[in-house]
Amino acid sequence: MNAELIDIPFEGGWCVPTLWVLGTSGAELQKEPSHWALSSIKRGKPYASVRSAMRSILRLVRMYISKGIPTLDEAAFKELLESLMVDELGASAYSTRQQVFRDLNNYSDWLATSGYGYLPIATGQKVKLPGATKGVRTLHVLLRANETEFFSHLKARKTSVVPDVQLGPKARTSKRNAGSLTGMSEAFAWRMIEAESNPSLRALWLLGFFGGPRLSESVNLWVCDVLPGGQRKTWFREDVFVDLPLVVICDPMLSCWTGQLGDYRETRSDYLRRCHNIAPRPRMQELDHGLHRGKFAGFKGMAATNADLLARQIVWASERAGHLFGNTVEAVLAERNRFPLARNHPFLFVNTDRTKSEVLGDMMTMSNIRKGFERAVRRIGEVPYRFNQRPHGMRHTYKDLLSPLTGNDQRVIQVCMGHRSAASQDSYGTLQWQALRHAMAQARSEGPRHG
Repeated sequence: MNAELIDIPFEGGWCVPTLWVLGTSGAELQKEPSHWALSSIKRGKPYASVRSAMRSILRLVRMYISKGIPTLDEAAFKELLESLMVDELGASAYSTRQQVFRDLNNYSDWLATSGYGYLPIATGQKVKLPGATKGVRTLHVLLRANETEFFSHLKARKTSVVPDVQLGPKARTSKRNAGSLTGMSEAFAWRMIEAESNPSLRALWLLGFFGGPRLSESVNLWVCDVLPGGQRKTWFREDVFVDLPLVVICDPMLSCWTGQLGDYRETRSDYLRRCHNIAPRPRMQELDHGLHRGKFAGFKGMAATNADLLARQIVWASERAGHLFGNTVEAVLAERNRFPLARNHPFLFVNTDRTKSEVLGDMMTMSNIRKGFERAVRRIGEVPYRFNQRPHGMRHTYKDLLSPLTGNDQRVIQVCMGHRSAASQDSYGTLQWQALRHAMAQARSEGPRHG
């Protein structure tokens, strides 16, 4: 089960963001928040403001679904709202959490004064609202705390949070522990990359070994997800790797990053339907009735470092690999632009097999990459799937490379790899980017690690 915002045109020319819950039996419109959105736009409220508020409601619904759709009373609703603020938005700026709280406050007031008398969550679950009282916010009465008191309570709940993730002492690598690698060695990775002539596959190997995304995350990348390093401060204020290309991993369905900074009016799902009449790749098996068979690429979720756009950045474990990836992507785009089929979708990596003209330029599949990986391993005289020499093994190699850079600090590694852990997300704090940069520079001077 999931929830999404979908723009729908109404009579009078209004385009209104509506909230839908998607389940096994189909999609169900959530009439109350959608009615509120339409009412707000008719009253002259700007579209961007209404959509932002609807995203706040969407966050609450998604949190409720992630909790297993429990029965809610006043106490359980308060716990749900606290989980939203702490588990999902804990790493966000205070102003972001404050705005979400105020959006839910305004929505609750409207429900109380518009005859509903309850706060709907999803699947028919409703929380009874107290009667509207002049000068008193409905949500404050329901929580038995005003905004200041609510956030003070959250601050007390987070007293155990570690403010900064400190980089530990650099781990030493010796012959004794060299055999403890969980992935392929760095030397193996460079042999494979240097022997690869296909620009798309070469970019995928660089990204996989030294950036660590899951294979499905790489397949879900759009052209607009690779940006100049100078954009880092716009996306991630603390990031210092401004001379390395920025690769952003976005939620392939709910992220509002579609290529235009500042224009976040629609999710990726909405954009794909409107511009290309296709579903997001994690939902192609479910929605496209076999039309795009084989192009499915899942999404396991992640810990977003940009909560507003539901995105995280790739943290390069090698500056050399980062620079080479940027150069290789230029060749990838030059080749991609020659294929007419590539205009039918926004995905970065496309099929370049000229012996199959019917799919030339179409989105690259997971099967394409696995076969390419097997050929690449054999090309350097190795055996695929032996000693973790498989596509997912690139992610294990990335983790091995991070360990000496971070003093084997598992919290830092978890941030860099995008692991999602609602229970420990608040403990991540602010990654010490300068210290990580220094560790990478030192590792570069020592050369690649062999194994």
